[in-house]
Amino acid sequence: MRRNRVTFQIYQWILELSSPETRETALLELSKKREAVPDLAPMLWHSFGTMAALLQEIINIYPAINPPVLTAHQSNRSEPSRPSLYIVLVETCTS
Repeated sequence: MRRNRVTFQIYQWILELSSPETRETALLELSKKREAVPDLAPMLWHSFGTMAALLQEIINIYPAINPPVLTAHQSNRSEPSRPSLYIVLVETCTS
């Protein structure tokens, strides 16, 4: 029963990635669970729009890199996107 509740919560956070208003919190929560949920990479990969949302978070900070005007909030917001993309990359390359 607990596993089903955790899986439901993971899918809820994945759905929340599609909304810019809820994306930051969802990214933080998913990044905390990436070690505990072995199927997270395929869950992210096969969820509609998720890869685009992760890439958007990273792309959004590029204008602030040069000239260097990146704020701590911008950096903190994009930080959880990188490990999420990494686990998808590793999983799809090794499968």
